[in-house]
Amino acid sequence: MRRFGALPLVLLVTLLVGGTASGARAAAPNPSATPTPAAAEAEASDAALQARLREVYANIPVLSEVSVAVTSGVVRLTGRVLGAGARQDALEIAAGMDGVVYVVDALELEADLGRTLAPALVRLREYAATAVRYSPLLLVAVGVVAFFWLLAALIGRWEALFARTGLNPLLRGLALQLARAALVLVGLLIALDLLGATAIVTAVLGTAGLAGLAVGFAFRDIVENYLAGVLLSLRQPFAIGDLLQLGEVEGRVVRLTSREMVLMTLDGNHARIPNSTVFSSVMINYTRNPRRRFTFEVGVGTDEDLRAAQRLGAAALRALPGVLADPEPQLRIRDLGDSSVILVCSGWVDQREADFFKVRSEAIKLIKETFDEAGVSMPEPKSTVVLERAPSSGAASAPLKEPPLAALKARVQDADVSPDAALEGPLAEELADPSEPNLLEPRPRRSTLPPRSR
Repeated sequence: MRRFGALPLVLLVTLLVGGTASGARAAAPNPSATPTPAAAEAEASDAALQARLREVYANIPVLSEVSVAVTSGVVRLTGRVLGAGARQDALEIAAGMDGVVYVVDALELEADLGRTLAPALVRLREYAATAVRYSPLLLVAVGVVAFFWLLAALIGRWEALFARTGLNPLLRGLALQLARAALVLVGLLIALDLLGATAIVTAVLGTAGLAGLAVGFAFRDIVENYLAGVLLSLRQPFAIGDLLQLGEVEGRVVRLTSREMVLMTLDGNHARIPNSTVFSSVMINYTRNPRRRFTFEVGVGTDEDLRAAQRLGAAALRALPGVLADPEPQLRIRDLGDSSVILVCSGWVDQREADFFKVRSEAIKLIKETFDEAGVSMPEPKSTVVLERAPSSGAASAPLKEPPLAALKARVQDADVSPDAALEGPLAEELADPSEPNLLEPRPRRSTLPPRSR
């Protein structure tokens, strides 16, 4: 009985001890429930960043409805904005803040047409108010530009003023355009100075320089031809009617424009050559010096008296009309061939009195006839085997006799060597055509040479 009586007492003590321990554990503080100093500092930083972003967005009208939430440096933007530009501005502002780790874009574009157009209407009203406020000054600036523009137009009509400078038409036109452009530019500068917008001049000049480079590369050939035309018109290396040879093209000059030179070939055709090609090519002007030498070759037999043949040919050329006596005609030995000796016949022609090609043609014919009558052999370039007896020691070839001068003159008295006028008519028609400008002037005719002495 005594043992069972003590059992309840033991149970009661056990319950009291367990309850006391449980109460002690419940009353003990939870370490995780108390914030650490680092966590408190992070929360304060997020709160400060959130407040800063809200303050910034509130001062920007198009971003005033943006909501901001910051957690551990991650910024979340919500709300509606007017256009993609406003959204991008909001994201860039948030990303530029110190302490921002990442920006979550939850913004929506405003679909209301009225709210979307409202900022544009506000800007238009501001522009209109500014224009009204500056309208008197703007009218004065426009009047200044209009005055200088009219002044440039009036100067453009005073061509007689530039004609007195003695410049050719291309340079006169270029000077006229530069004068007009300078006046208009002065008017614009004065107007911009009145409006207080002289800073625009630097930007405009820079843009004009870049545009000039682009245009120069795009139209390089046109610019090159124009500059070559200006230089050719300044130098004047040829005049209207001059006979030129440029490469394989030979003809008389018709006109020079800002882009090309027009030649009339000896066949009557037109050849248009770019000015850049004319400026950079080798040019032969047959008219610049009226005296021109013709040459041709003739072969005589190897057994002929060469000195006598030379004297005979020179006498024949001196008798030909159109061949100048000073410098005198010549026959020179150029080469010794297998079957003949090559003689070069040359003479000078005054192209103002005789046609070069006609004189050369008559000279070839006269030399051929003279050599034939004198018995001068002109063998073909071939090998010939001749079997003959050796001549006796006393035999000798008959010397060549020079025909009398009267006989030579009688033979060539009907020769036509007058200047060729076949291109004069077409050339005059081309020069009378006013559809294309001409930067050249006819060359003044020089005094004729003194008469030839026979």
